[in-house]
Amino acid sequence: MSVTLRSPPAGGRRQPRFWSDRAHPDDRERVLAAEREIVEGRLESFHTQYRVRHADGSWRWMVDRFRASGRDEQGRATGLLGFAIDVTEDMRAQQALQAQGVVLETMREAVLLVDRQDVVKLANTAFESLACRSRDQLLGRPLTALLRECVAEQPQIVAAAQQHWREHPPQVPLRREFDWRRPDGELRRVQATFTRLEVDGEPHVLCVYADLTDQRAVERRILDVVQRTQRRIGADLQDGLGQELAGIAMLLRSLQAASAEGRVVSAAQFDEAIGLVNHSIESARTMARGLVPVDPEHGGLHGALQRLVEAAARQSGVRVALKWQLAPELEFPPEEATHLLRIAQEAVSNALRHAEARSVQVTMCNDDAFATLSISDDGRGFPDAQEPQRGLGLKTIRFRASVLRGDLQILRHALTASPGSGITVLCRVPVHSRRRAG
Repeated sequence: MSVTLRSPPAGGRRQPRFWSDRAHPDDRERVLAAEREIVEGRLESFHTQYRVRHADGSWRWMVDRFRASGRDEQGRATGLLGFAIDVTEDMRAQQALQAQGVVLETMREAVLLVDRQDVVKLANTAFESLACRSRDQLLGRPLTALLRECVAEQPQIVAAAQQHWREHPPQVPLRREFDWRRPDGELRRVQATFTRLEVDGEPHVLCVYADLTDQRAVERRILDVVQRTQRRIGADLQDGLGQELAGIAMLLRSLQAASAEGRVVSAAQFDEAIGLVNHSIESARTMARGLVPVDPEHGGLHGALQRLVEAAARQSGVRVALKWQLAPELEFPPEEATHLLRIAQEAVSNALRHAEARSVQVTMCNDDAFATLSISDDGRGFPDAQEPQRGLGLKTIRFRASVLRGDLQILRHALTASPGSGITVLCRVPVHSRRRAG
């Protein structure tokens, strides 16, 4: 013991308070109580683990095994015989394995470990959910058989893996994206990463599956929005601004012809041409505001949110208000401010169209760490006890929040989703890089 704790061998545990002064407070009384049990004759021996303070200040894990070396006439131990072993490294390894197990079970990605015979040796909770199978149904089963049921591209993936590891070192992973059909028929889009490694000296393959279904759906929606916007702009240019410019050109040609023939062109005719040009300029500006809804020249994010609540109130007849409490030194670039505006638009629209809200409050404020956009309503809330996970609208605003390196929450105003309880959509964005210089 004294060697382990780097204490003078002459002293060690024979010092009156050597052990109790160094034992961990959570372990001290438990071990002393066991020693008393042996001394009093109520125990023959004990085996226990505890922590003691090392001379360098660290805690060391010890295992003690002791028994009475002899007893007097009253049955009390006359001495204790045993040994103590330093098991710190073993305990650290065990704790590391436990931490890894916790990480594995809390990962969103589905994880499998497969041995060289293609047999599943480990699966986490996320893979159980993806495969719609319990761990007992997965462990010991060939992975190829499972993939054959769920992945139409399984032969191509196996061939690609064989070729990949012929051409690359084992530590270089193979990544493939493909469709995964669950037993209930639902089709999920996954990205798999296959990595070769050794476990207990034997080759294994670690398979990590990331579910990209929601992400791809959001990407398709954003692409669809872009394409619809492009079609709308094309139609507006052709049917609106294009027609106006064509009319201006015709008017100017008629004025040119009149001038060439020596006829007098009146000021009223020039005023008409100027009026048409000004109208076309305003049309172009309106289109530009549609493309870049947050314009620093028109109030930035504050102005855009104010126009949003005014338009929503005017169109719905519902009270929609803005409370602006953002510090003046905070500034969002137009691209980031547009994401916040779109989040507010989606939340206000949902409150008015689906929640049947009677009032909606949009608030923009901040503290030292975060800027917060909140949209609160007094509508019907959600019909179940869980926050809804489906719906492209929610997925899209979550995506926008992630682009801003923020997080998005949906909070109920009551523990039960009773009518009138309402919800708050809360988007928090870090402000450390968004303070105006100077």
